[in-house]
Amino acid sequence: MKLLPWVFATALLCGASALVSCSNSSSSNDDTADANNSTTPKEVGTYLWGATVYDMGLDGAKRLAEAYAKTGINNVILLVKGESGTIGYFQNSLSKAPKARTDRDMLAEVLDAMHAKNIKVYAWLIVGVDEAYIAKHPEQAAYHFRRGYSESSMDISQTDYQKYLANIIKEIDQNYDVDGFALDHVRYQGAYFGWGESDFKRLTASEKDGGLGLTLKEYNELVTIMAQEYGYPTSKNESGRLVYDEKAESPEIQEGILESSFDNGNKAVKAFGSMREKITDDISEYLVKQTNKPVYIASMPECSSAPTYATLNYGLTFNKAYTFDVVCPMLYSVDFEQDSAWVSKNIEYLDKLGYEKIVPSLQAFENGSTETLTEDINASIKHNIPAYLLFRTGTYDIAKAERKEGNTVELTYVRSSEFPSGDITVTTTGGKPTEVIMSGKLEKTKATINGKKITFNTEALKEMADYGTITIKADGEISYVFVESDKTIVYNVPMN
Repeated sequence: MKLLPWVFATALLCGASALVSCSNSSSSNDDTADANNSTTPKEVGTYLWGATVYDMGLDGAKRLAEAYAKTGINNVILLVKGESGTIGYFQNSLSKAPKARTDRDMLAEVLDAMHAKNIKVYAWLIVGVDEAYIAKHPEQAAYHFRRGYSESSMDISQTDYQKYLANIIKEIDQNYDVDGFALDHVRYQGAYFGWGESDFKRLTASEKDGGLGLTLKEYNELVTIMAQEYGYPTSKNESGRLVYDEKAESPEIQEGILESSFDNGNKAVKAFGSMREKITDDISEYLVKQTNKPVYIASMPECSSAPTYATLNYGLTFNKAYTFDVVCPMLYSVDFEQDSAWVSKNIEYLDKLGYEKIVPSLQAFENGSTETLTEDINASIKHNIPAYLLFRTGTYDIAKAERKEGNTVELTYVRSSEFPSGDITVTTTGGKPTEVIMSGKLEKTKATINGKKITFNTEALKEMADYGTITIKADGEISYVFVESDKTIVYNVPMN
């Protein structure tokens, strides 16, 4: 399947694009090297919720664009259709999709502000979850084996829903100057979804009729294995088909039995995986064809770290359902209870599969920290990546240190729009700070210098508004600046 440019984050998978048009960066061979001592990608992207911009007020998009431009973020993935199914733009004559709000067109605002600063904007659409659509078309929802039809997860094989999504892409393409699209949740939401009547028919129809050709006995074997995985009680209905039955005896849970059955070549489980891969492949290819602009497809990290799990739970894998020129895994290390070594291993796995360009999406949101984000960036940079992505604006602050004439560093600090920055600590490597100069509202604020550490308290930073610039003079050249907050994650832009 052909995928068009760029990549997007929950992971992004894409073809050759604007984001990765720069040449690969050189990397450090030292595992402990500071990220700021490595040559870094020219392209950095951030995810952005329309609600974040809205809550910042009428000038929010302009203020963000100015902050991004000062700190080197040059790609924005703007959420314009979330899990609720509402859209963040006005021109909806084709889809008639419900609007998130009627007072401000967030897509138009962000495009105007970002393009004025030469920052690209990609329209981010949630595909596999749509509460508003299901409210009107409950029969097109995904069928959960135990709970029945979902109130939020879509059956992405439904052609009416696929056409609805196609119209959303077309109307954005026709009415807004977006630089591309980012399609998220183009997948099943778990192995327990996809057990409705249409799924049964697809699995048991003959191959000649487009099915997988399972007999009723083989289908029931598949249900038995899946039920053992999750402990679902089952019984046969009037047609002899195994279905959920809360009154029946629950089987003993056997975690991993679905994956082991797949890996051991069980016909029914293999058919189950193949069906899901084909559906995700078909909808992705269909949606990509609706525009000539770059389209990113988001993917989960298990696609590289646990491909069998990804096949059965998502129907989306790197090496079975698709072919790509570029792949961008969602490597949210802390949420997956992993570390930067895991980030590195995922990139290495994809590299061995033959992907020439790999762009990781990294955890810059709650549960993570300044340290884990820095470690993940550093681990990624070692692999000659052309770019990386941060999830998401509003959950991290930005610190950019630039060397000036003499032993001077100019530090730009961008505050988060949603959380207080807290107390800030600046640690230098190399020269020892001798003087801190602050201008504007910070002019009368005194920073505390203790050796190679400089601290700023919360009250001072409240005066900083969206961003502020601080000049640090030292008794020798400062080779590295690391900024931390006790309240929020700080993205330290690597020094060149």
